[in-house]
Amino acid sequence: MFASRVSASFILALSVVALVTASPRLVVAHPSATDRLRAIEMEMADTQESAKLDVEHGRANLQAGRWQEAIADADRALTLEPQSSAALLLRAEALFAAGSVDRALVAADALLAVAPTSAAGRHLRARALREIGRLDEAVAEYNFFLSGQAQPLPELYIERAEVLAALGRTDAALLSLDEGVTRVGEVSTLRLAAVNIAVQGGDFDAATDRLDSLLRQKPDQVFWMTRRAEILEAGGKRDAARRAYAAAAAALPPSSVAAVRQLQERIEAGLRRLDDVDRGKDNE
Repeated sequence: MFASRVSASFILALSVVALVTASPRLVVAHPSATDRLRAIEMEMADTQESAKLDVEHGRANLQAGRWQEAIADADRALTLEPQSSAALLLRAEALFAAGSVDRALVAADALLAVAPTSAAGRHLRARALREIGRLDEAVAEYNFFLSGQAQPLPELYIERAEVLAALGRTDAALLSLDEGVTRVGEVSTLRLAAVNIAVQGGDFDAATDRLDSLLRQKPDQVFWMTRRAEILEAGGKRDAARRAYAAAAAALPPSSVAAVRQLQERIEAGLRRLDDVDRGKDNE
């Protein structure tokens, strides 16, 4: 079978979701972070100790990627107001950003003991549980968190689906994403995440069916056309894959833009792989 000839790395590449999700670890210094820190420090010099100002200073440090300083700010705020939910949240987020995930989970629990309805605390707890491999608990936390959100973000459903997929619960992961579409609306990131998860689960027909649904809405989306060709190839449907690559190549606009060149390279690479397989069969 052709599917057995497809490298594991190629199938894995098909399953990568190119998403940018909210993550404290991805925080980078904002151009205004230094100015904000200076302004807060000037205010702190002119006033008495304030937990609120310590939290604001910590937020600015977090924004600037200065995790340890943000933790210290949170600790100072908590010496003044031990039950401050803002300080507890800052501490949990800074610990998570610094990579101290176990301590971040403890901090999130401390926050939720004071503010059990904190959406940010629930989300952080779910992500921390996922990070340390307590996946079943993470799913339960995501379920609880999402059920209480009036307007959940699409990324939250994707995060939960990825945890479910990591547990081998592909069908549940796809249902999670379909639920997201029902609640959030037709968002392409949710649909594409479902394609990725179907590929991870080895259900290439389901993946192409989902892409076909997207292409009916935007038939000239060359990225989706190329992705469809790659999935057909991974599923062993060589003739259909060759036609799909050809259709994607024909739809590719002439451009020197890097993204377009990358698509062209993917199409050409796919056609070369198919040619290599055909030559291999001829030599058998």
